[in-house]
Parts: sequence; C-alpha cells; structure tokens
Amino acid sequence: MVDVNNSECFVPWTGNEATQSSTWREVKAVQYMCTSHKTLLSNSVVKWYSDNQNVEKVIARGSMKQVLQELAVQIFQFCAENNIQIDFVWIPRTENTKADAISKFVDFDDWGVSERISNFCQRRWGNCSLDAFANGQNSKNVRFYSKFWCPNTLGVDAFAFSWVGEHVWLVPPLHLIGKVIAKVKQDKCTGILVFPKWVSAAFWPLIHTGSTYIPIVKDFLEYANPRNFFIPGTCKKSVFANETFKGAVVVVRLAP
Repeated sequence: MVDVNNSECFVPWTGNEATQSSTWREVKAVQYMCTSHKTLLSNSVVKWYSDNQNVEKVIARGSMKQVLQELAVQIFQFCAENNIQIDFVWIPRTENTKADAISKFVDFDDWGVSERISNFCQRRWGNCSLDAFANGQNSKNVRFYSKFWCPNTLGVDAFAFSWVGEHVWLVPPLHLIGKVIAKVKQDKCTGILVFPKWVSAAFWPLIHTGSTYIPIVKDFLEYANPRNFFIPGTCKKSVFANETFKGAVVVVRLAP
C-alpha cells in the first residue's frame, strides 16, 4: 500500500471547466489525480473515495453525454496503459472533508507573466530550460516544478531539486526571492527573475544594495506601469490580476 496523504493534487479550473456540471468536474478530478501521480499509481489498485455516486457509473460504464463519455474513454485508456485499477468507494459528504476543503482553496501565489513578455526576455537572454514556479496552465516550459501536484509537473517544491546546468525561468512568490537567489548561487545555474520594483519590500535589499543590483545580476529590464504584463491566476483580486499593474516591474538575468 502506498501512502498518498501528503500528495494532494490541486489544479485550478479554467473558465470553461468551471461551467461544466459537478459530475463532469468530479470525473475530471479523477483524471487529473491519476495523470499527476502516474509514477506513483502505475501497476496498482487505487481506492477512490467520493461522495458522488455518478462518478463510478460514468468511469465504469460510460455515459450518453458526449463530454462525459470522452472523459471516461480518456481515463480508461490511461489506466489501461499504466496498469491502474480504480476501486470506487462511496462515502457521505460529511466524511469527505479533506477533499471538500481543498476544492475551496485559493492559491494567492497563482499568477504568471504573459507569453509576450516571456518570449521577449528569452530572446534577449536565451531560452529557459526549466520553469521553477508554475503549473500546467501557466508554465513557460514543458519542464516545470509546481507548488502542488498537477499533470506533467516534474515535482513539487523546486528547491528540493537540482538546478545545476539549467537556465531557469523564475517567477516565484515574493517571499521566496531570497531563497531563489541563494539557490542560483548554490547550484551555479543561470536564470531570468521577475519581480515588482517594491523598494520598501523585505526582499529588496536581497537583490539591490541601494545603489546597484547585487553582483549576480548581469543585466536587467525595467517596465514602468506595464499593461498586460501579468497573467491572473485563481485569485482575481490579486494586484497581479489587473490589466495595468500599478508600479514598475523588473526582469533580471542572473548568473553567478
């Protein structure tokens, strides 16, 4: 038996997904969980607890509704290819508290940078080989680490893995900027780091001495009140969700 208690999968719904029926979303959650934990779940029997009895019916027998039937076929093919058997167990909603709590979670650090800005910076300083802080919806590279398990992620917590030899796209939560700088120095990698120009913020002295940027900053670009610079995530009230960000943004090339 494999313990997956600390392997939560969290994938924010896209606008189209959020409008689907609750049964569709429950079935989609099965697909997201299985694909996120492909290595962990391959060649095993998975006991799936759900308070929606329709989920088992759709996955086991299919559905007359096309959108549900397509999902059921995709899950069947994935499980067949990876020797996964899903054993569904119905439980009352009152016992499904952990999944219910996760479904209401809002990741306030879920924001990114537009493709336009990312492409420009990578043309200037080289294509990145890795996105260290991303998810399947905003990653700037097919190779990425994420905050939570999601389909196609290389792993959870980028700091737990080596960045040696990588050129890393870095759009971290602001409180992790100091840790990012230390990691770049430790692994002697290169990267492109994005952050707002907040000179009163706790991270500012870690990147700027007061008169110049720290030595590992080899080049930088500054955007004053940029429009459509950021991509909003699940938290629509975030300051990074506005079309016009109020303030300057800095993008730097890091190299030890």
